[in-house]
Amino acid sequence: MNNFTVANENPPIPSETLFGGAIYMINGSGMYGDGHSLRARFINNLADSGSVIGLFDSSINIQGAYFINNGNQSIEDTSVFHVSEESSALDLNFSTIANNFSTSVFQVNNSGIVNLFGSIVYETFGNQILALADQKFDTFNFGCSIFHENKSIGGDVFGTTGSIVSQNPGFVSEETANYHLRYDSIAIDRCDDNGLGINLNKDSDLDIRGYDLPNINNGFQGDYDVGADEVIDLIFANGFEES
Repeated sequence: MNNFTVANENPPIPSETLFGGAIYMINGSGMYGDGHSLRARFINNLADSGSVIGLFDSSINIQGAYFINNGNQSIEDTSVFHVSEESSALDLNFSTIANNFSTSVFQVNNSGIVNLFGSIVYETFGNQILALADQKFDTFNFGCSIFHENKSIGGDVFGTTGSIVSQNPGFVSEETANYHLRYDSIAIDRCDDNGLGINLNKDSDLDIRGYDLPNINNGFQGDYDVGADEVIDLIFANGFEES
């Protein structure tokens, strides 16, 4: 799948409650299999709940995506992802979620399920990661990810999950919306390929995932970088291009 962007440069202010500013799925809809929205960027989307994705009795598997600058908190704007009802599931792997404006990142109601692996969730506006209607933390499953806070997801995120809380995951430049990883990023060489679908072995720049950067010790599980970007050694891998 080629790179594409799901964006709205001037998102309208809705006059009534809306769900899923970019993707809205109901009544048993499903986008599953090896993964979807590979190398996609979701930018400037808006809805009362689920400024990017709203799921009701539906499931979706997304990998290798960026979710940046969605929501604006001028409306209800409760979440970036809204997953509701027992038969709903959001599988989100090797993706980067950053600088969105919604009150929470994931809103999970009525036993919906979120499975998150190998991803960065870094919000600078005080957003809580998880809002639960029924306070069942087992509806939010995660591993080998980087978060900006851990209180809303039940406290300690270390240990067997391989996840960490950090003040900064090491983006190149948030000011210029460059969410590639710096060469000193804590996200480099941390995960294995758990959750990565077959035929999805390239990042948004078409770099091969699982590149083991020289002189960096592998982290929790392996040499796959956390988030949508895989850092490679440009001198040897790409032939002296500028970083």
